[in-house]
Amino acid sequence: MIKTSLTNVLFTLSKLLAASILDMDYACTIFSYIQNLNLFMFNTMLRGYSISNFSNKALPIFNEVRNSGTELDQFSFVAVLKICGRCLEVGFGRGVHGIAVKSGNRLFVDVNNTLLQFYCVCRRIEDAHKVFDEFTERNDLVTWNILMGGSVLVSQYSLVFELFLKMCCCGIKASVATMLSLLSAAGDIGNFVFGKSLHGYCIKIGFSYNLNVVTALIDMYAKTGRIYLARKVFDGIVEKDVVLWNCLIRIYARNCLVEDAVGLLQKMRHEGVKPNSSTLVGLLSVYPASRSMQGIRTYAVAGRISDLTRMQEMEQTNVTLVNYGVHETEGENVVKEIAFSRVEIDN
Repeated sequence: MIKTSLTNVLFTLSKLLAASILDMDYACTIFSYIQNLNLFMFNTMLRGYSISNFSNKALPIFNEVRNSGTELDQFSFVAVLKICGRCLEVGFGRGVHGIAVKSGNRLFVDVNNTLLQFYCVCRRIEDAHKVFDEFTERNDLVTWNILMGGSVLVSQYSLVFELFLKMCCCGIKASVATMLSLLSAAGDIGNFVFGKSLHGYCIKIGFSYNLNVVTALIDMYAKTGRIYLARKVFDGIVEKDVVLWNCLIRIYARNCLVEDAVGLLQKMRHEGVKPNSSTLVGLLSVYPASRSMQGIRTYAVAGRISDLTRMQEMEQTNVTLVNYGVHETEGENVVKEIAFSRVEIDN
């Protein structure tokens, strides 16, 4: 590019910058080289930082855009509000909110939704509701889902159900995300009747075989004390992923049903699903109440788990065992069984 003088072409530089945001150090180098920066380039940097581990570095760039006199657009606000949410920068986010109102960018649905998400992530649910109440149109499902998810986050479950009823009155159909919020709320308050009604609704709208919804249903039934119904839902799914298996194993372990947890682990093995480190974490929760190492030892012979063979993770597992009250020497022996087992999963 230097030899062909393409470094002087803003369009080429913009595309190069956009292609570099997965490596923000490299993107910063390119950004600092450009003399005539435009809004697209600023927005590219904001977007890059919003998906990086150094999101807070974007805030000075946002201020730089404003100080340069460049007029911000909806993409600028979406990116910087996402960053404020990730960094929990409530004060800065409130300032961006005010700028968005003054500039007229609050008219865009994506800006409104990102603003709503920002307040929900920062657990400012009252501010989120104020933003929601200012919406002139409420026909966007994403808007409703964000606010319901935020209400679950701060344990305001009555608001979740209230929003759902209002959403239905507006003629908006629920999505998977909607059902996940509702099932989580029903489980957390232990409302079996409402949870069972939601299960029927999931069947009616065709979500009963969605693995995310199924996992939420299993969790809801377990939280409302109906573990047998959780197992019934589980058995009704033909193709189960490791997350689904881990969910029920964790539920059995949490309720000190050691034999059920071990039996499910063995069934998982026979059906050709390889357990992972999350499976072990679920089994570890059996120990404090039952003092049983059976599930953990069964895990050790369920197959060689590649992500536990590294010494660092073996040490972390041993620490976890000790924290659960397992004698240190016994914990070390179990970790060795897990890490060095060469018994392959049956086909």
